[in-house]
Amino acid sequence: MRSQHREIIDLQIRLSAFETATFSGVPKLSIADRLDEVHNRVDRVGTNILAKIDKLHVEMDQRFDKVDARFEQVDARFEQVDARFEQVDARFDKVDARFDGIDGDLAEIKGLLISMGATASPN
Repeated sequence: MRSQHREIIDLQIRLSAFETATFSGVPKLSIADRLDEVHNRVDRVGTNILAKIDKLHVEMDQRFDKVDARFEQVDARFEQVDARFEQVDARFDKVDARFDGIDGDLAEIKGLLISMGATASPN
């Protein structure tokens, strides 16, 4: 039992020495401090990435708002064009009605002429 206790103490001493030893290539930093620094850097990188994503999200929202405004303008123009076409259709309906009236009048005149004995000349 005593040898196991001694082994545990030896391992604790070695671990403590290992934690306080300088990391290769990074003078004056213990391994624990180096790992803390790496963790802090990862946090900063993550924060920077999230900030950039948020900025891009805002920029995309602004661009989409501009595109939406342009589409609204186009929709308004199409509504104006549709109204103009409806006006043109109404005018054509009036012209068609006039031609129908003229056709009726011509048929009536033709009927009167025929009843009076008129014949068409064979030109």
